[in-house]
Amino acid sequence: MFQPIPTGSEKKHPSEHFIAPLVTTRQSKTNLEVYVKDEALKQIIQTKYQSPLSNSDIEKLWKELHRQASLTPDSNGRITYNDYIEVKRNVPGPVGDYFSPSIFLGLEKDDQGRISIISFFQYCLRKEFYLKTRINLTLQHSNGDEYVTESDLDAFIKEMLPRFPHLKNLDETEHQYYCCHATRKFFFFLDPMNHGRIYIKSLITSPILSELMMMKEDDLTEDQLLMNWFSLDIYRRVYENYINTDNDQDGLLSEQELYHYGYGSFTKIFINRILDEFNTFEKKLDFKSYLNFILMIRYKKTKESLTLYFRLFDYNQRGYITVNEVNAFVHEMVNHLKDINIMMEFDPEDVKNEIFDLVRPKVPDRITLDDLIACGCGDLIVGMMTDSNRFYNYDQREYDHSKKDEVIDDIIPDPPRYDGYENDDDF
Repeated sequence: MFQPIPTGSEKKHPSEHFIAPLVTTRQSKTNLEVYVKDEALKQIIQTKYQSPLSNSDIEKLWKELHRQASLTPDSNGRITYNDYIEVKRNVPGPVGDYFSPSIFLGLEKDDQGRISIISFFQYCLRKEFYLKTRINLTLQHSNGDEYVTESDLDAFIKEMLPRFPHLKNLDETEHQYYCCHATRKFFFFLDPMNHGRIYIKSLITSPILSELMMMKEDDLTEDQLLMNWFSLDIYRRVYENYINTDNDQDGLLSEQELYHYGYGSFTKIFINRILDEFNTFEKKLDFKSYLNFILMIRYKKTKESLTLYFRLFDYNQRGYITVNEVNAFVHEMVNHLKDINIMMEFDPEDVKNEIFDLVRPKVPDRITLDDLIACGCGDLIVGMMTDSNRFYNYDQREYDHSKKDEVIDDIIPDPPRYDGYENDDDF
């Protein structure tokens, strides 16, 4: 039977006569207490993830690898497993932790079973980079947790800006918007369920972090910069497109402004569903939500993008879409084409049937998100249902996955392919 919590008028337990009551009021901490806590946290984190190698340790490692390889004539910069163990004995203690049998076995070997000292040294540098990054990211979080929030990642990127030579012309007044631009890509791909946090392990092993860290290199070519989401040119193109779309200059994108986005190729039902499902201010998109929109339409073949598209189609929130939802988007496409004076002869019923034939859902009259992802042509289908350019190209049977989307390419670059992501061939 439920026992209510005793009130103050009831008889007290005998222990209360000699046990001091718990302090329930939160007392403000002094600056010294906060400093001591932060320093203790830093020591705990650095001990947990080992201490990073010093520059002298890394230098000694390379010298010893080179010395050992040079002992064997015609080694071509390669060492055997016995050489590998010998190097481990001659390097400082912390460096020796990088020498494990599994690492040697995992590296590519020649016909004599030797590994390249350059490959092994690069592995050590990458591991050291990930270790330092993990420590820095963990320290960004006030509690030293295994994940970072958006504000944590924003602070981390802001701290890295002076180390990016290609961003030296980024004005200080732009920092807030650049960090939002950069952070959004991480959260779009690594937090698709909008939990508001990313696990640090997922972040440091993500190719998106490698793309960001390319900004530290001095010798990037113009083509490399044009393919990098984090470059200054791409950030400004995305931002300026946002500003140019904001006709009334209120800092937000309204329904009418989004209708005229690009060449006005998106249907009204698509724009309306975006305003229904995205975070908005009085049914208007702010810069952060606009970035989600850009990433969604650019990375159509990724699971993260298709998940967002599916949410827009599933306006009844049943976890699947039927002929009714498909017909609603197809008929809106018919109206949109008429509005922009494109005359096409087609039967909407045929288009609906073709979409179901392309998806091949497990349940014939229902398309689930898993069906859309598994069919292998989700990017084509969501384009047909929302974008008149894509629909026209497909209807004319001129749709080509190698063809560039001119509207989107005017806004952001062809991004690098990401391992683990379903890559859109348009890229």
